Amino acid sequence: MSFRGEQFLWSNNAKKQKNKQLFNAQIDGKSGDDVKKLFLEILDNGVHGFCFSLYAEGQKPGEIISEEQIRRRMKILAPHTEWVRTFSCTEGNELISKVAK
Repeated sequence: MSFRGEQFLWSNNAKKQKNKQLFNAQIDGKSGDDVKKLFLEILDNGVHGFCFSLYAEGQKPGEIISEEQIRRRMKILAPHTEWVRTFSCTEGNELISKVAK
């Protein structure tokens, strides 16, 4: 896991600003290992959801994703959330909602 604060987009919404401040306070001065432990603690407690891609190493958009590959990837996420977001509905990705359910 890595963290690059300049890549986070936050609105001017006061709640999001407060969340950003709380997050930054949690990681300020921590080593990479400490940030990784914090990440795993948060992950183990469950998160709202993930935006993710099903492509495995070496695959790229345009390649067909099998239902078995979707099941393998969902099995990784299942202990940590009940929500996923994808960005495609073709080339096998149309099976995601069926598998996720």
